[in-house]
Amino acid sequence: MKKILIIDDDKVVSENLAFLLEFSGYKMFQAANGNEGLDLYSNAKPDLIILDINLPGINGYDLLKIIRKTDLDIKIIIYTGIVSDALQLKSLESLADDYLVKPTAIEILRARIKNALKHKRIIGKYGTFRTGDLLIDFDNKFVKLKNEFVEFSILEYKILELLATHAGSVCEYDYLLFNAWSRLNPGTKETLKEKIKIIRQKLGDDPSNPKLIECIHDRGYILNRI
Repeated sequence: MKKILIIDDDKVVSENLAFLLEFSGYKMFQAANGNEGLDLYSNAKPDLIILDINLPGINGYDLLKIIRKTDLDIKIIIYTGIVSDALQLKSLESLADDYLVKPTAIEILRARIKNALKHKRIIGKYGTFRTGDLLIDFDNKFVKLKNEFVEFSILEYKILELLATHAGSVCEYDYLLFNAWSRLNPGTKETLKEKIKIIRQKLGDDPSNPKLIECIHDRGYILNRI
């Protein structure tokens, strides 16, 4: 059973949605403010979050950014009364999966939830990633460049794998530090920077003018499809 967390300070909206979606077969959790929502996200481990913007404590947009720093997999649907193209664009650029304006018919919301939960990033056929002359085989843990094997340390390969898994999307610094190293003993930005430099060199990606692995200032790194 898929789990959905509703973070909304409007008790009527939250309870009505919880009732209707529970009837659709989802296990529901509710939080009335951003701080409570963050705690429930950590403890309940939902598959999808329905997130209001105007929340007491941590607002919805900031909460979206906090979660996306270490989790690119959970689905997040912004559900707000704010009609704003600028906010919608900002939310989607911060990797919200969808943006809906209240009130939305429950049939539409169900369909958007279903689509979000179905959507997965496509890594590549049979567990491989290809772009340009680069091939990464996730199943067998090897990398080829121009059909020649390239040797990486375990940590270097893990960083490259994380970037390739989310190719075309920014991997936040914290996401890479927590997932390539350890949540109990994360790396540092300087160590990550050095590892990225080594990976670029091994892949022939000029560190002074990188095309493949690009640094997005104050955010993280992105592996571009070339």
